[in-house]
Amino acid sequence: MAEGVHFFWLSWMFWVIAACFMPHSRRNTLVKVWILAAIATANTYLIVGQLTLSATLMILLTGAFLLITKTYATYLNLFTAFTVMIVYDCILIWEHEVPMWLIMPKSLFLPLIIVTIILYVAKGLMKRVAIAVVGVCGGDLFYGVMLSSYHIPYTAGSKAFLDDFVVIVAVIICLQILHEMYSYGMKLLHKHTTAPAILEQRKKDAR
Repeated sequence: MAEGVHFFWLSWMFWVIAACFMPHSRRNTLVKVWILAAIATANTYLIVGQLTLSATLMILLTGAFLLITKTYATYLNLFTAFTVMIVYDCILIWEHEVPMWLIMPKSLFLPLIIVTIILYVAKGLMKRVAIAVVGVCGGDLFYGVMLSSYHIPYTAGSKAFLDDFVVIVAVIICLQILHEMYSYGMKLLHKHTTAPAILEQRKKDAR
């Protein structure tokens, strides 16, 4: 399958969700524009020495930083994103040395590690997505800068990277949807189990 297919498909799905199912607000409008801008610039690159920089990567980083600045505990969230960035870079550095890829492919191992960290340290969908974007995209940018300092060519924000990145975001969103469905189901169950008991108690009190 061609590189970038997952990114384009899932990004359009995210835009449809934001446009059709999220309440209309200034923040959600900015999120929709952010997603469209990331899709539109996926084939635009800037060459700086040995580093080829994707415009989509910079748009994602800029939008995520703005989201984090609008959340509670901004510095804590930035520190969490920095932690994710370090973990991501460590995985890339040890990619050819760790035998984990013989057991589990990188496309599964990378989202598993990153999503587990984010779910453990952050709460709220937008906060988790913003931390994932800053951590992963910032990690890929830092990795590219580090390689370019040794005169090794690297493309930060390549389509292969965008495919891995969008899977991480999709997993976070899916887990949030499952959590919301579970919470709603538990509320309904609690309502149906407690309502008969309350009615029975009222009948006894009326007697």
